Amino acid sequence: MCSPSKKCARRTDTTHGVEFHRGLACHEGWKVGGWPSWHLTDLVPVNCSCGATARLFLTMDSGGDPGANVGRFGELCVFTCPAHASHPHRLNIQ
Repeated sequence: MCSPSKKCARRTDTTHGVEFHRGLACHEGWKVGGWPSWHLTDLVPVNCSCGATARLFLTMDSGGDPGANVGRFGELCVFTCPAHASHPHRLNIQ
């Protein structure tokens, strides 16, 4: 997860006058891709209805934004099918 204390790639978008790092790339508590955290349970395989092993697409953590609480202040992981984008998403809350 990106936070002010971690070093994330910075790039300034001169066309729109916004700093890419702060505005878009590193929203505290949110992460695109990578690996899910299984801190509350053991590893839980997440499979698509077609049988393919789903990939982590997005993680949203309740700790980053006071207005975004997931479950009981946990993490919401959104998984997608690597075989076909039209397959339903899978969700996991830790």
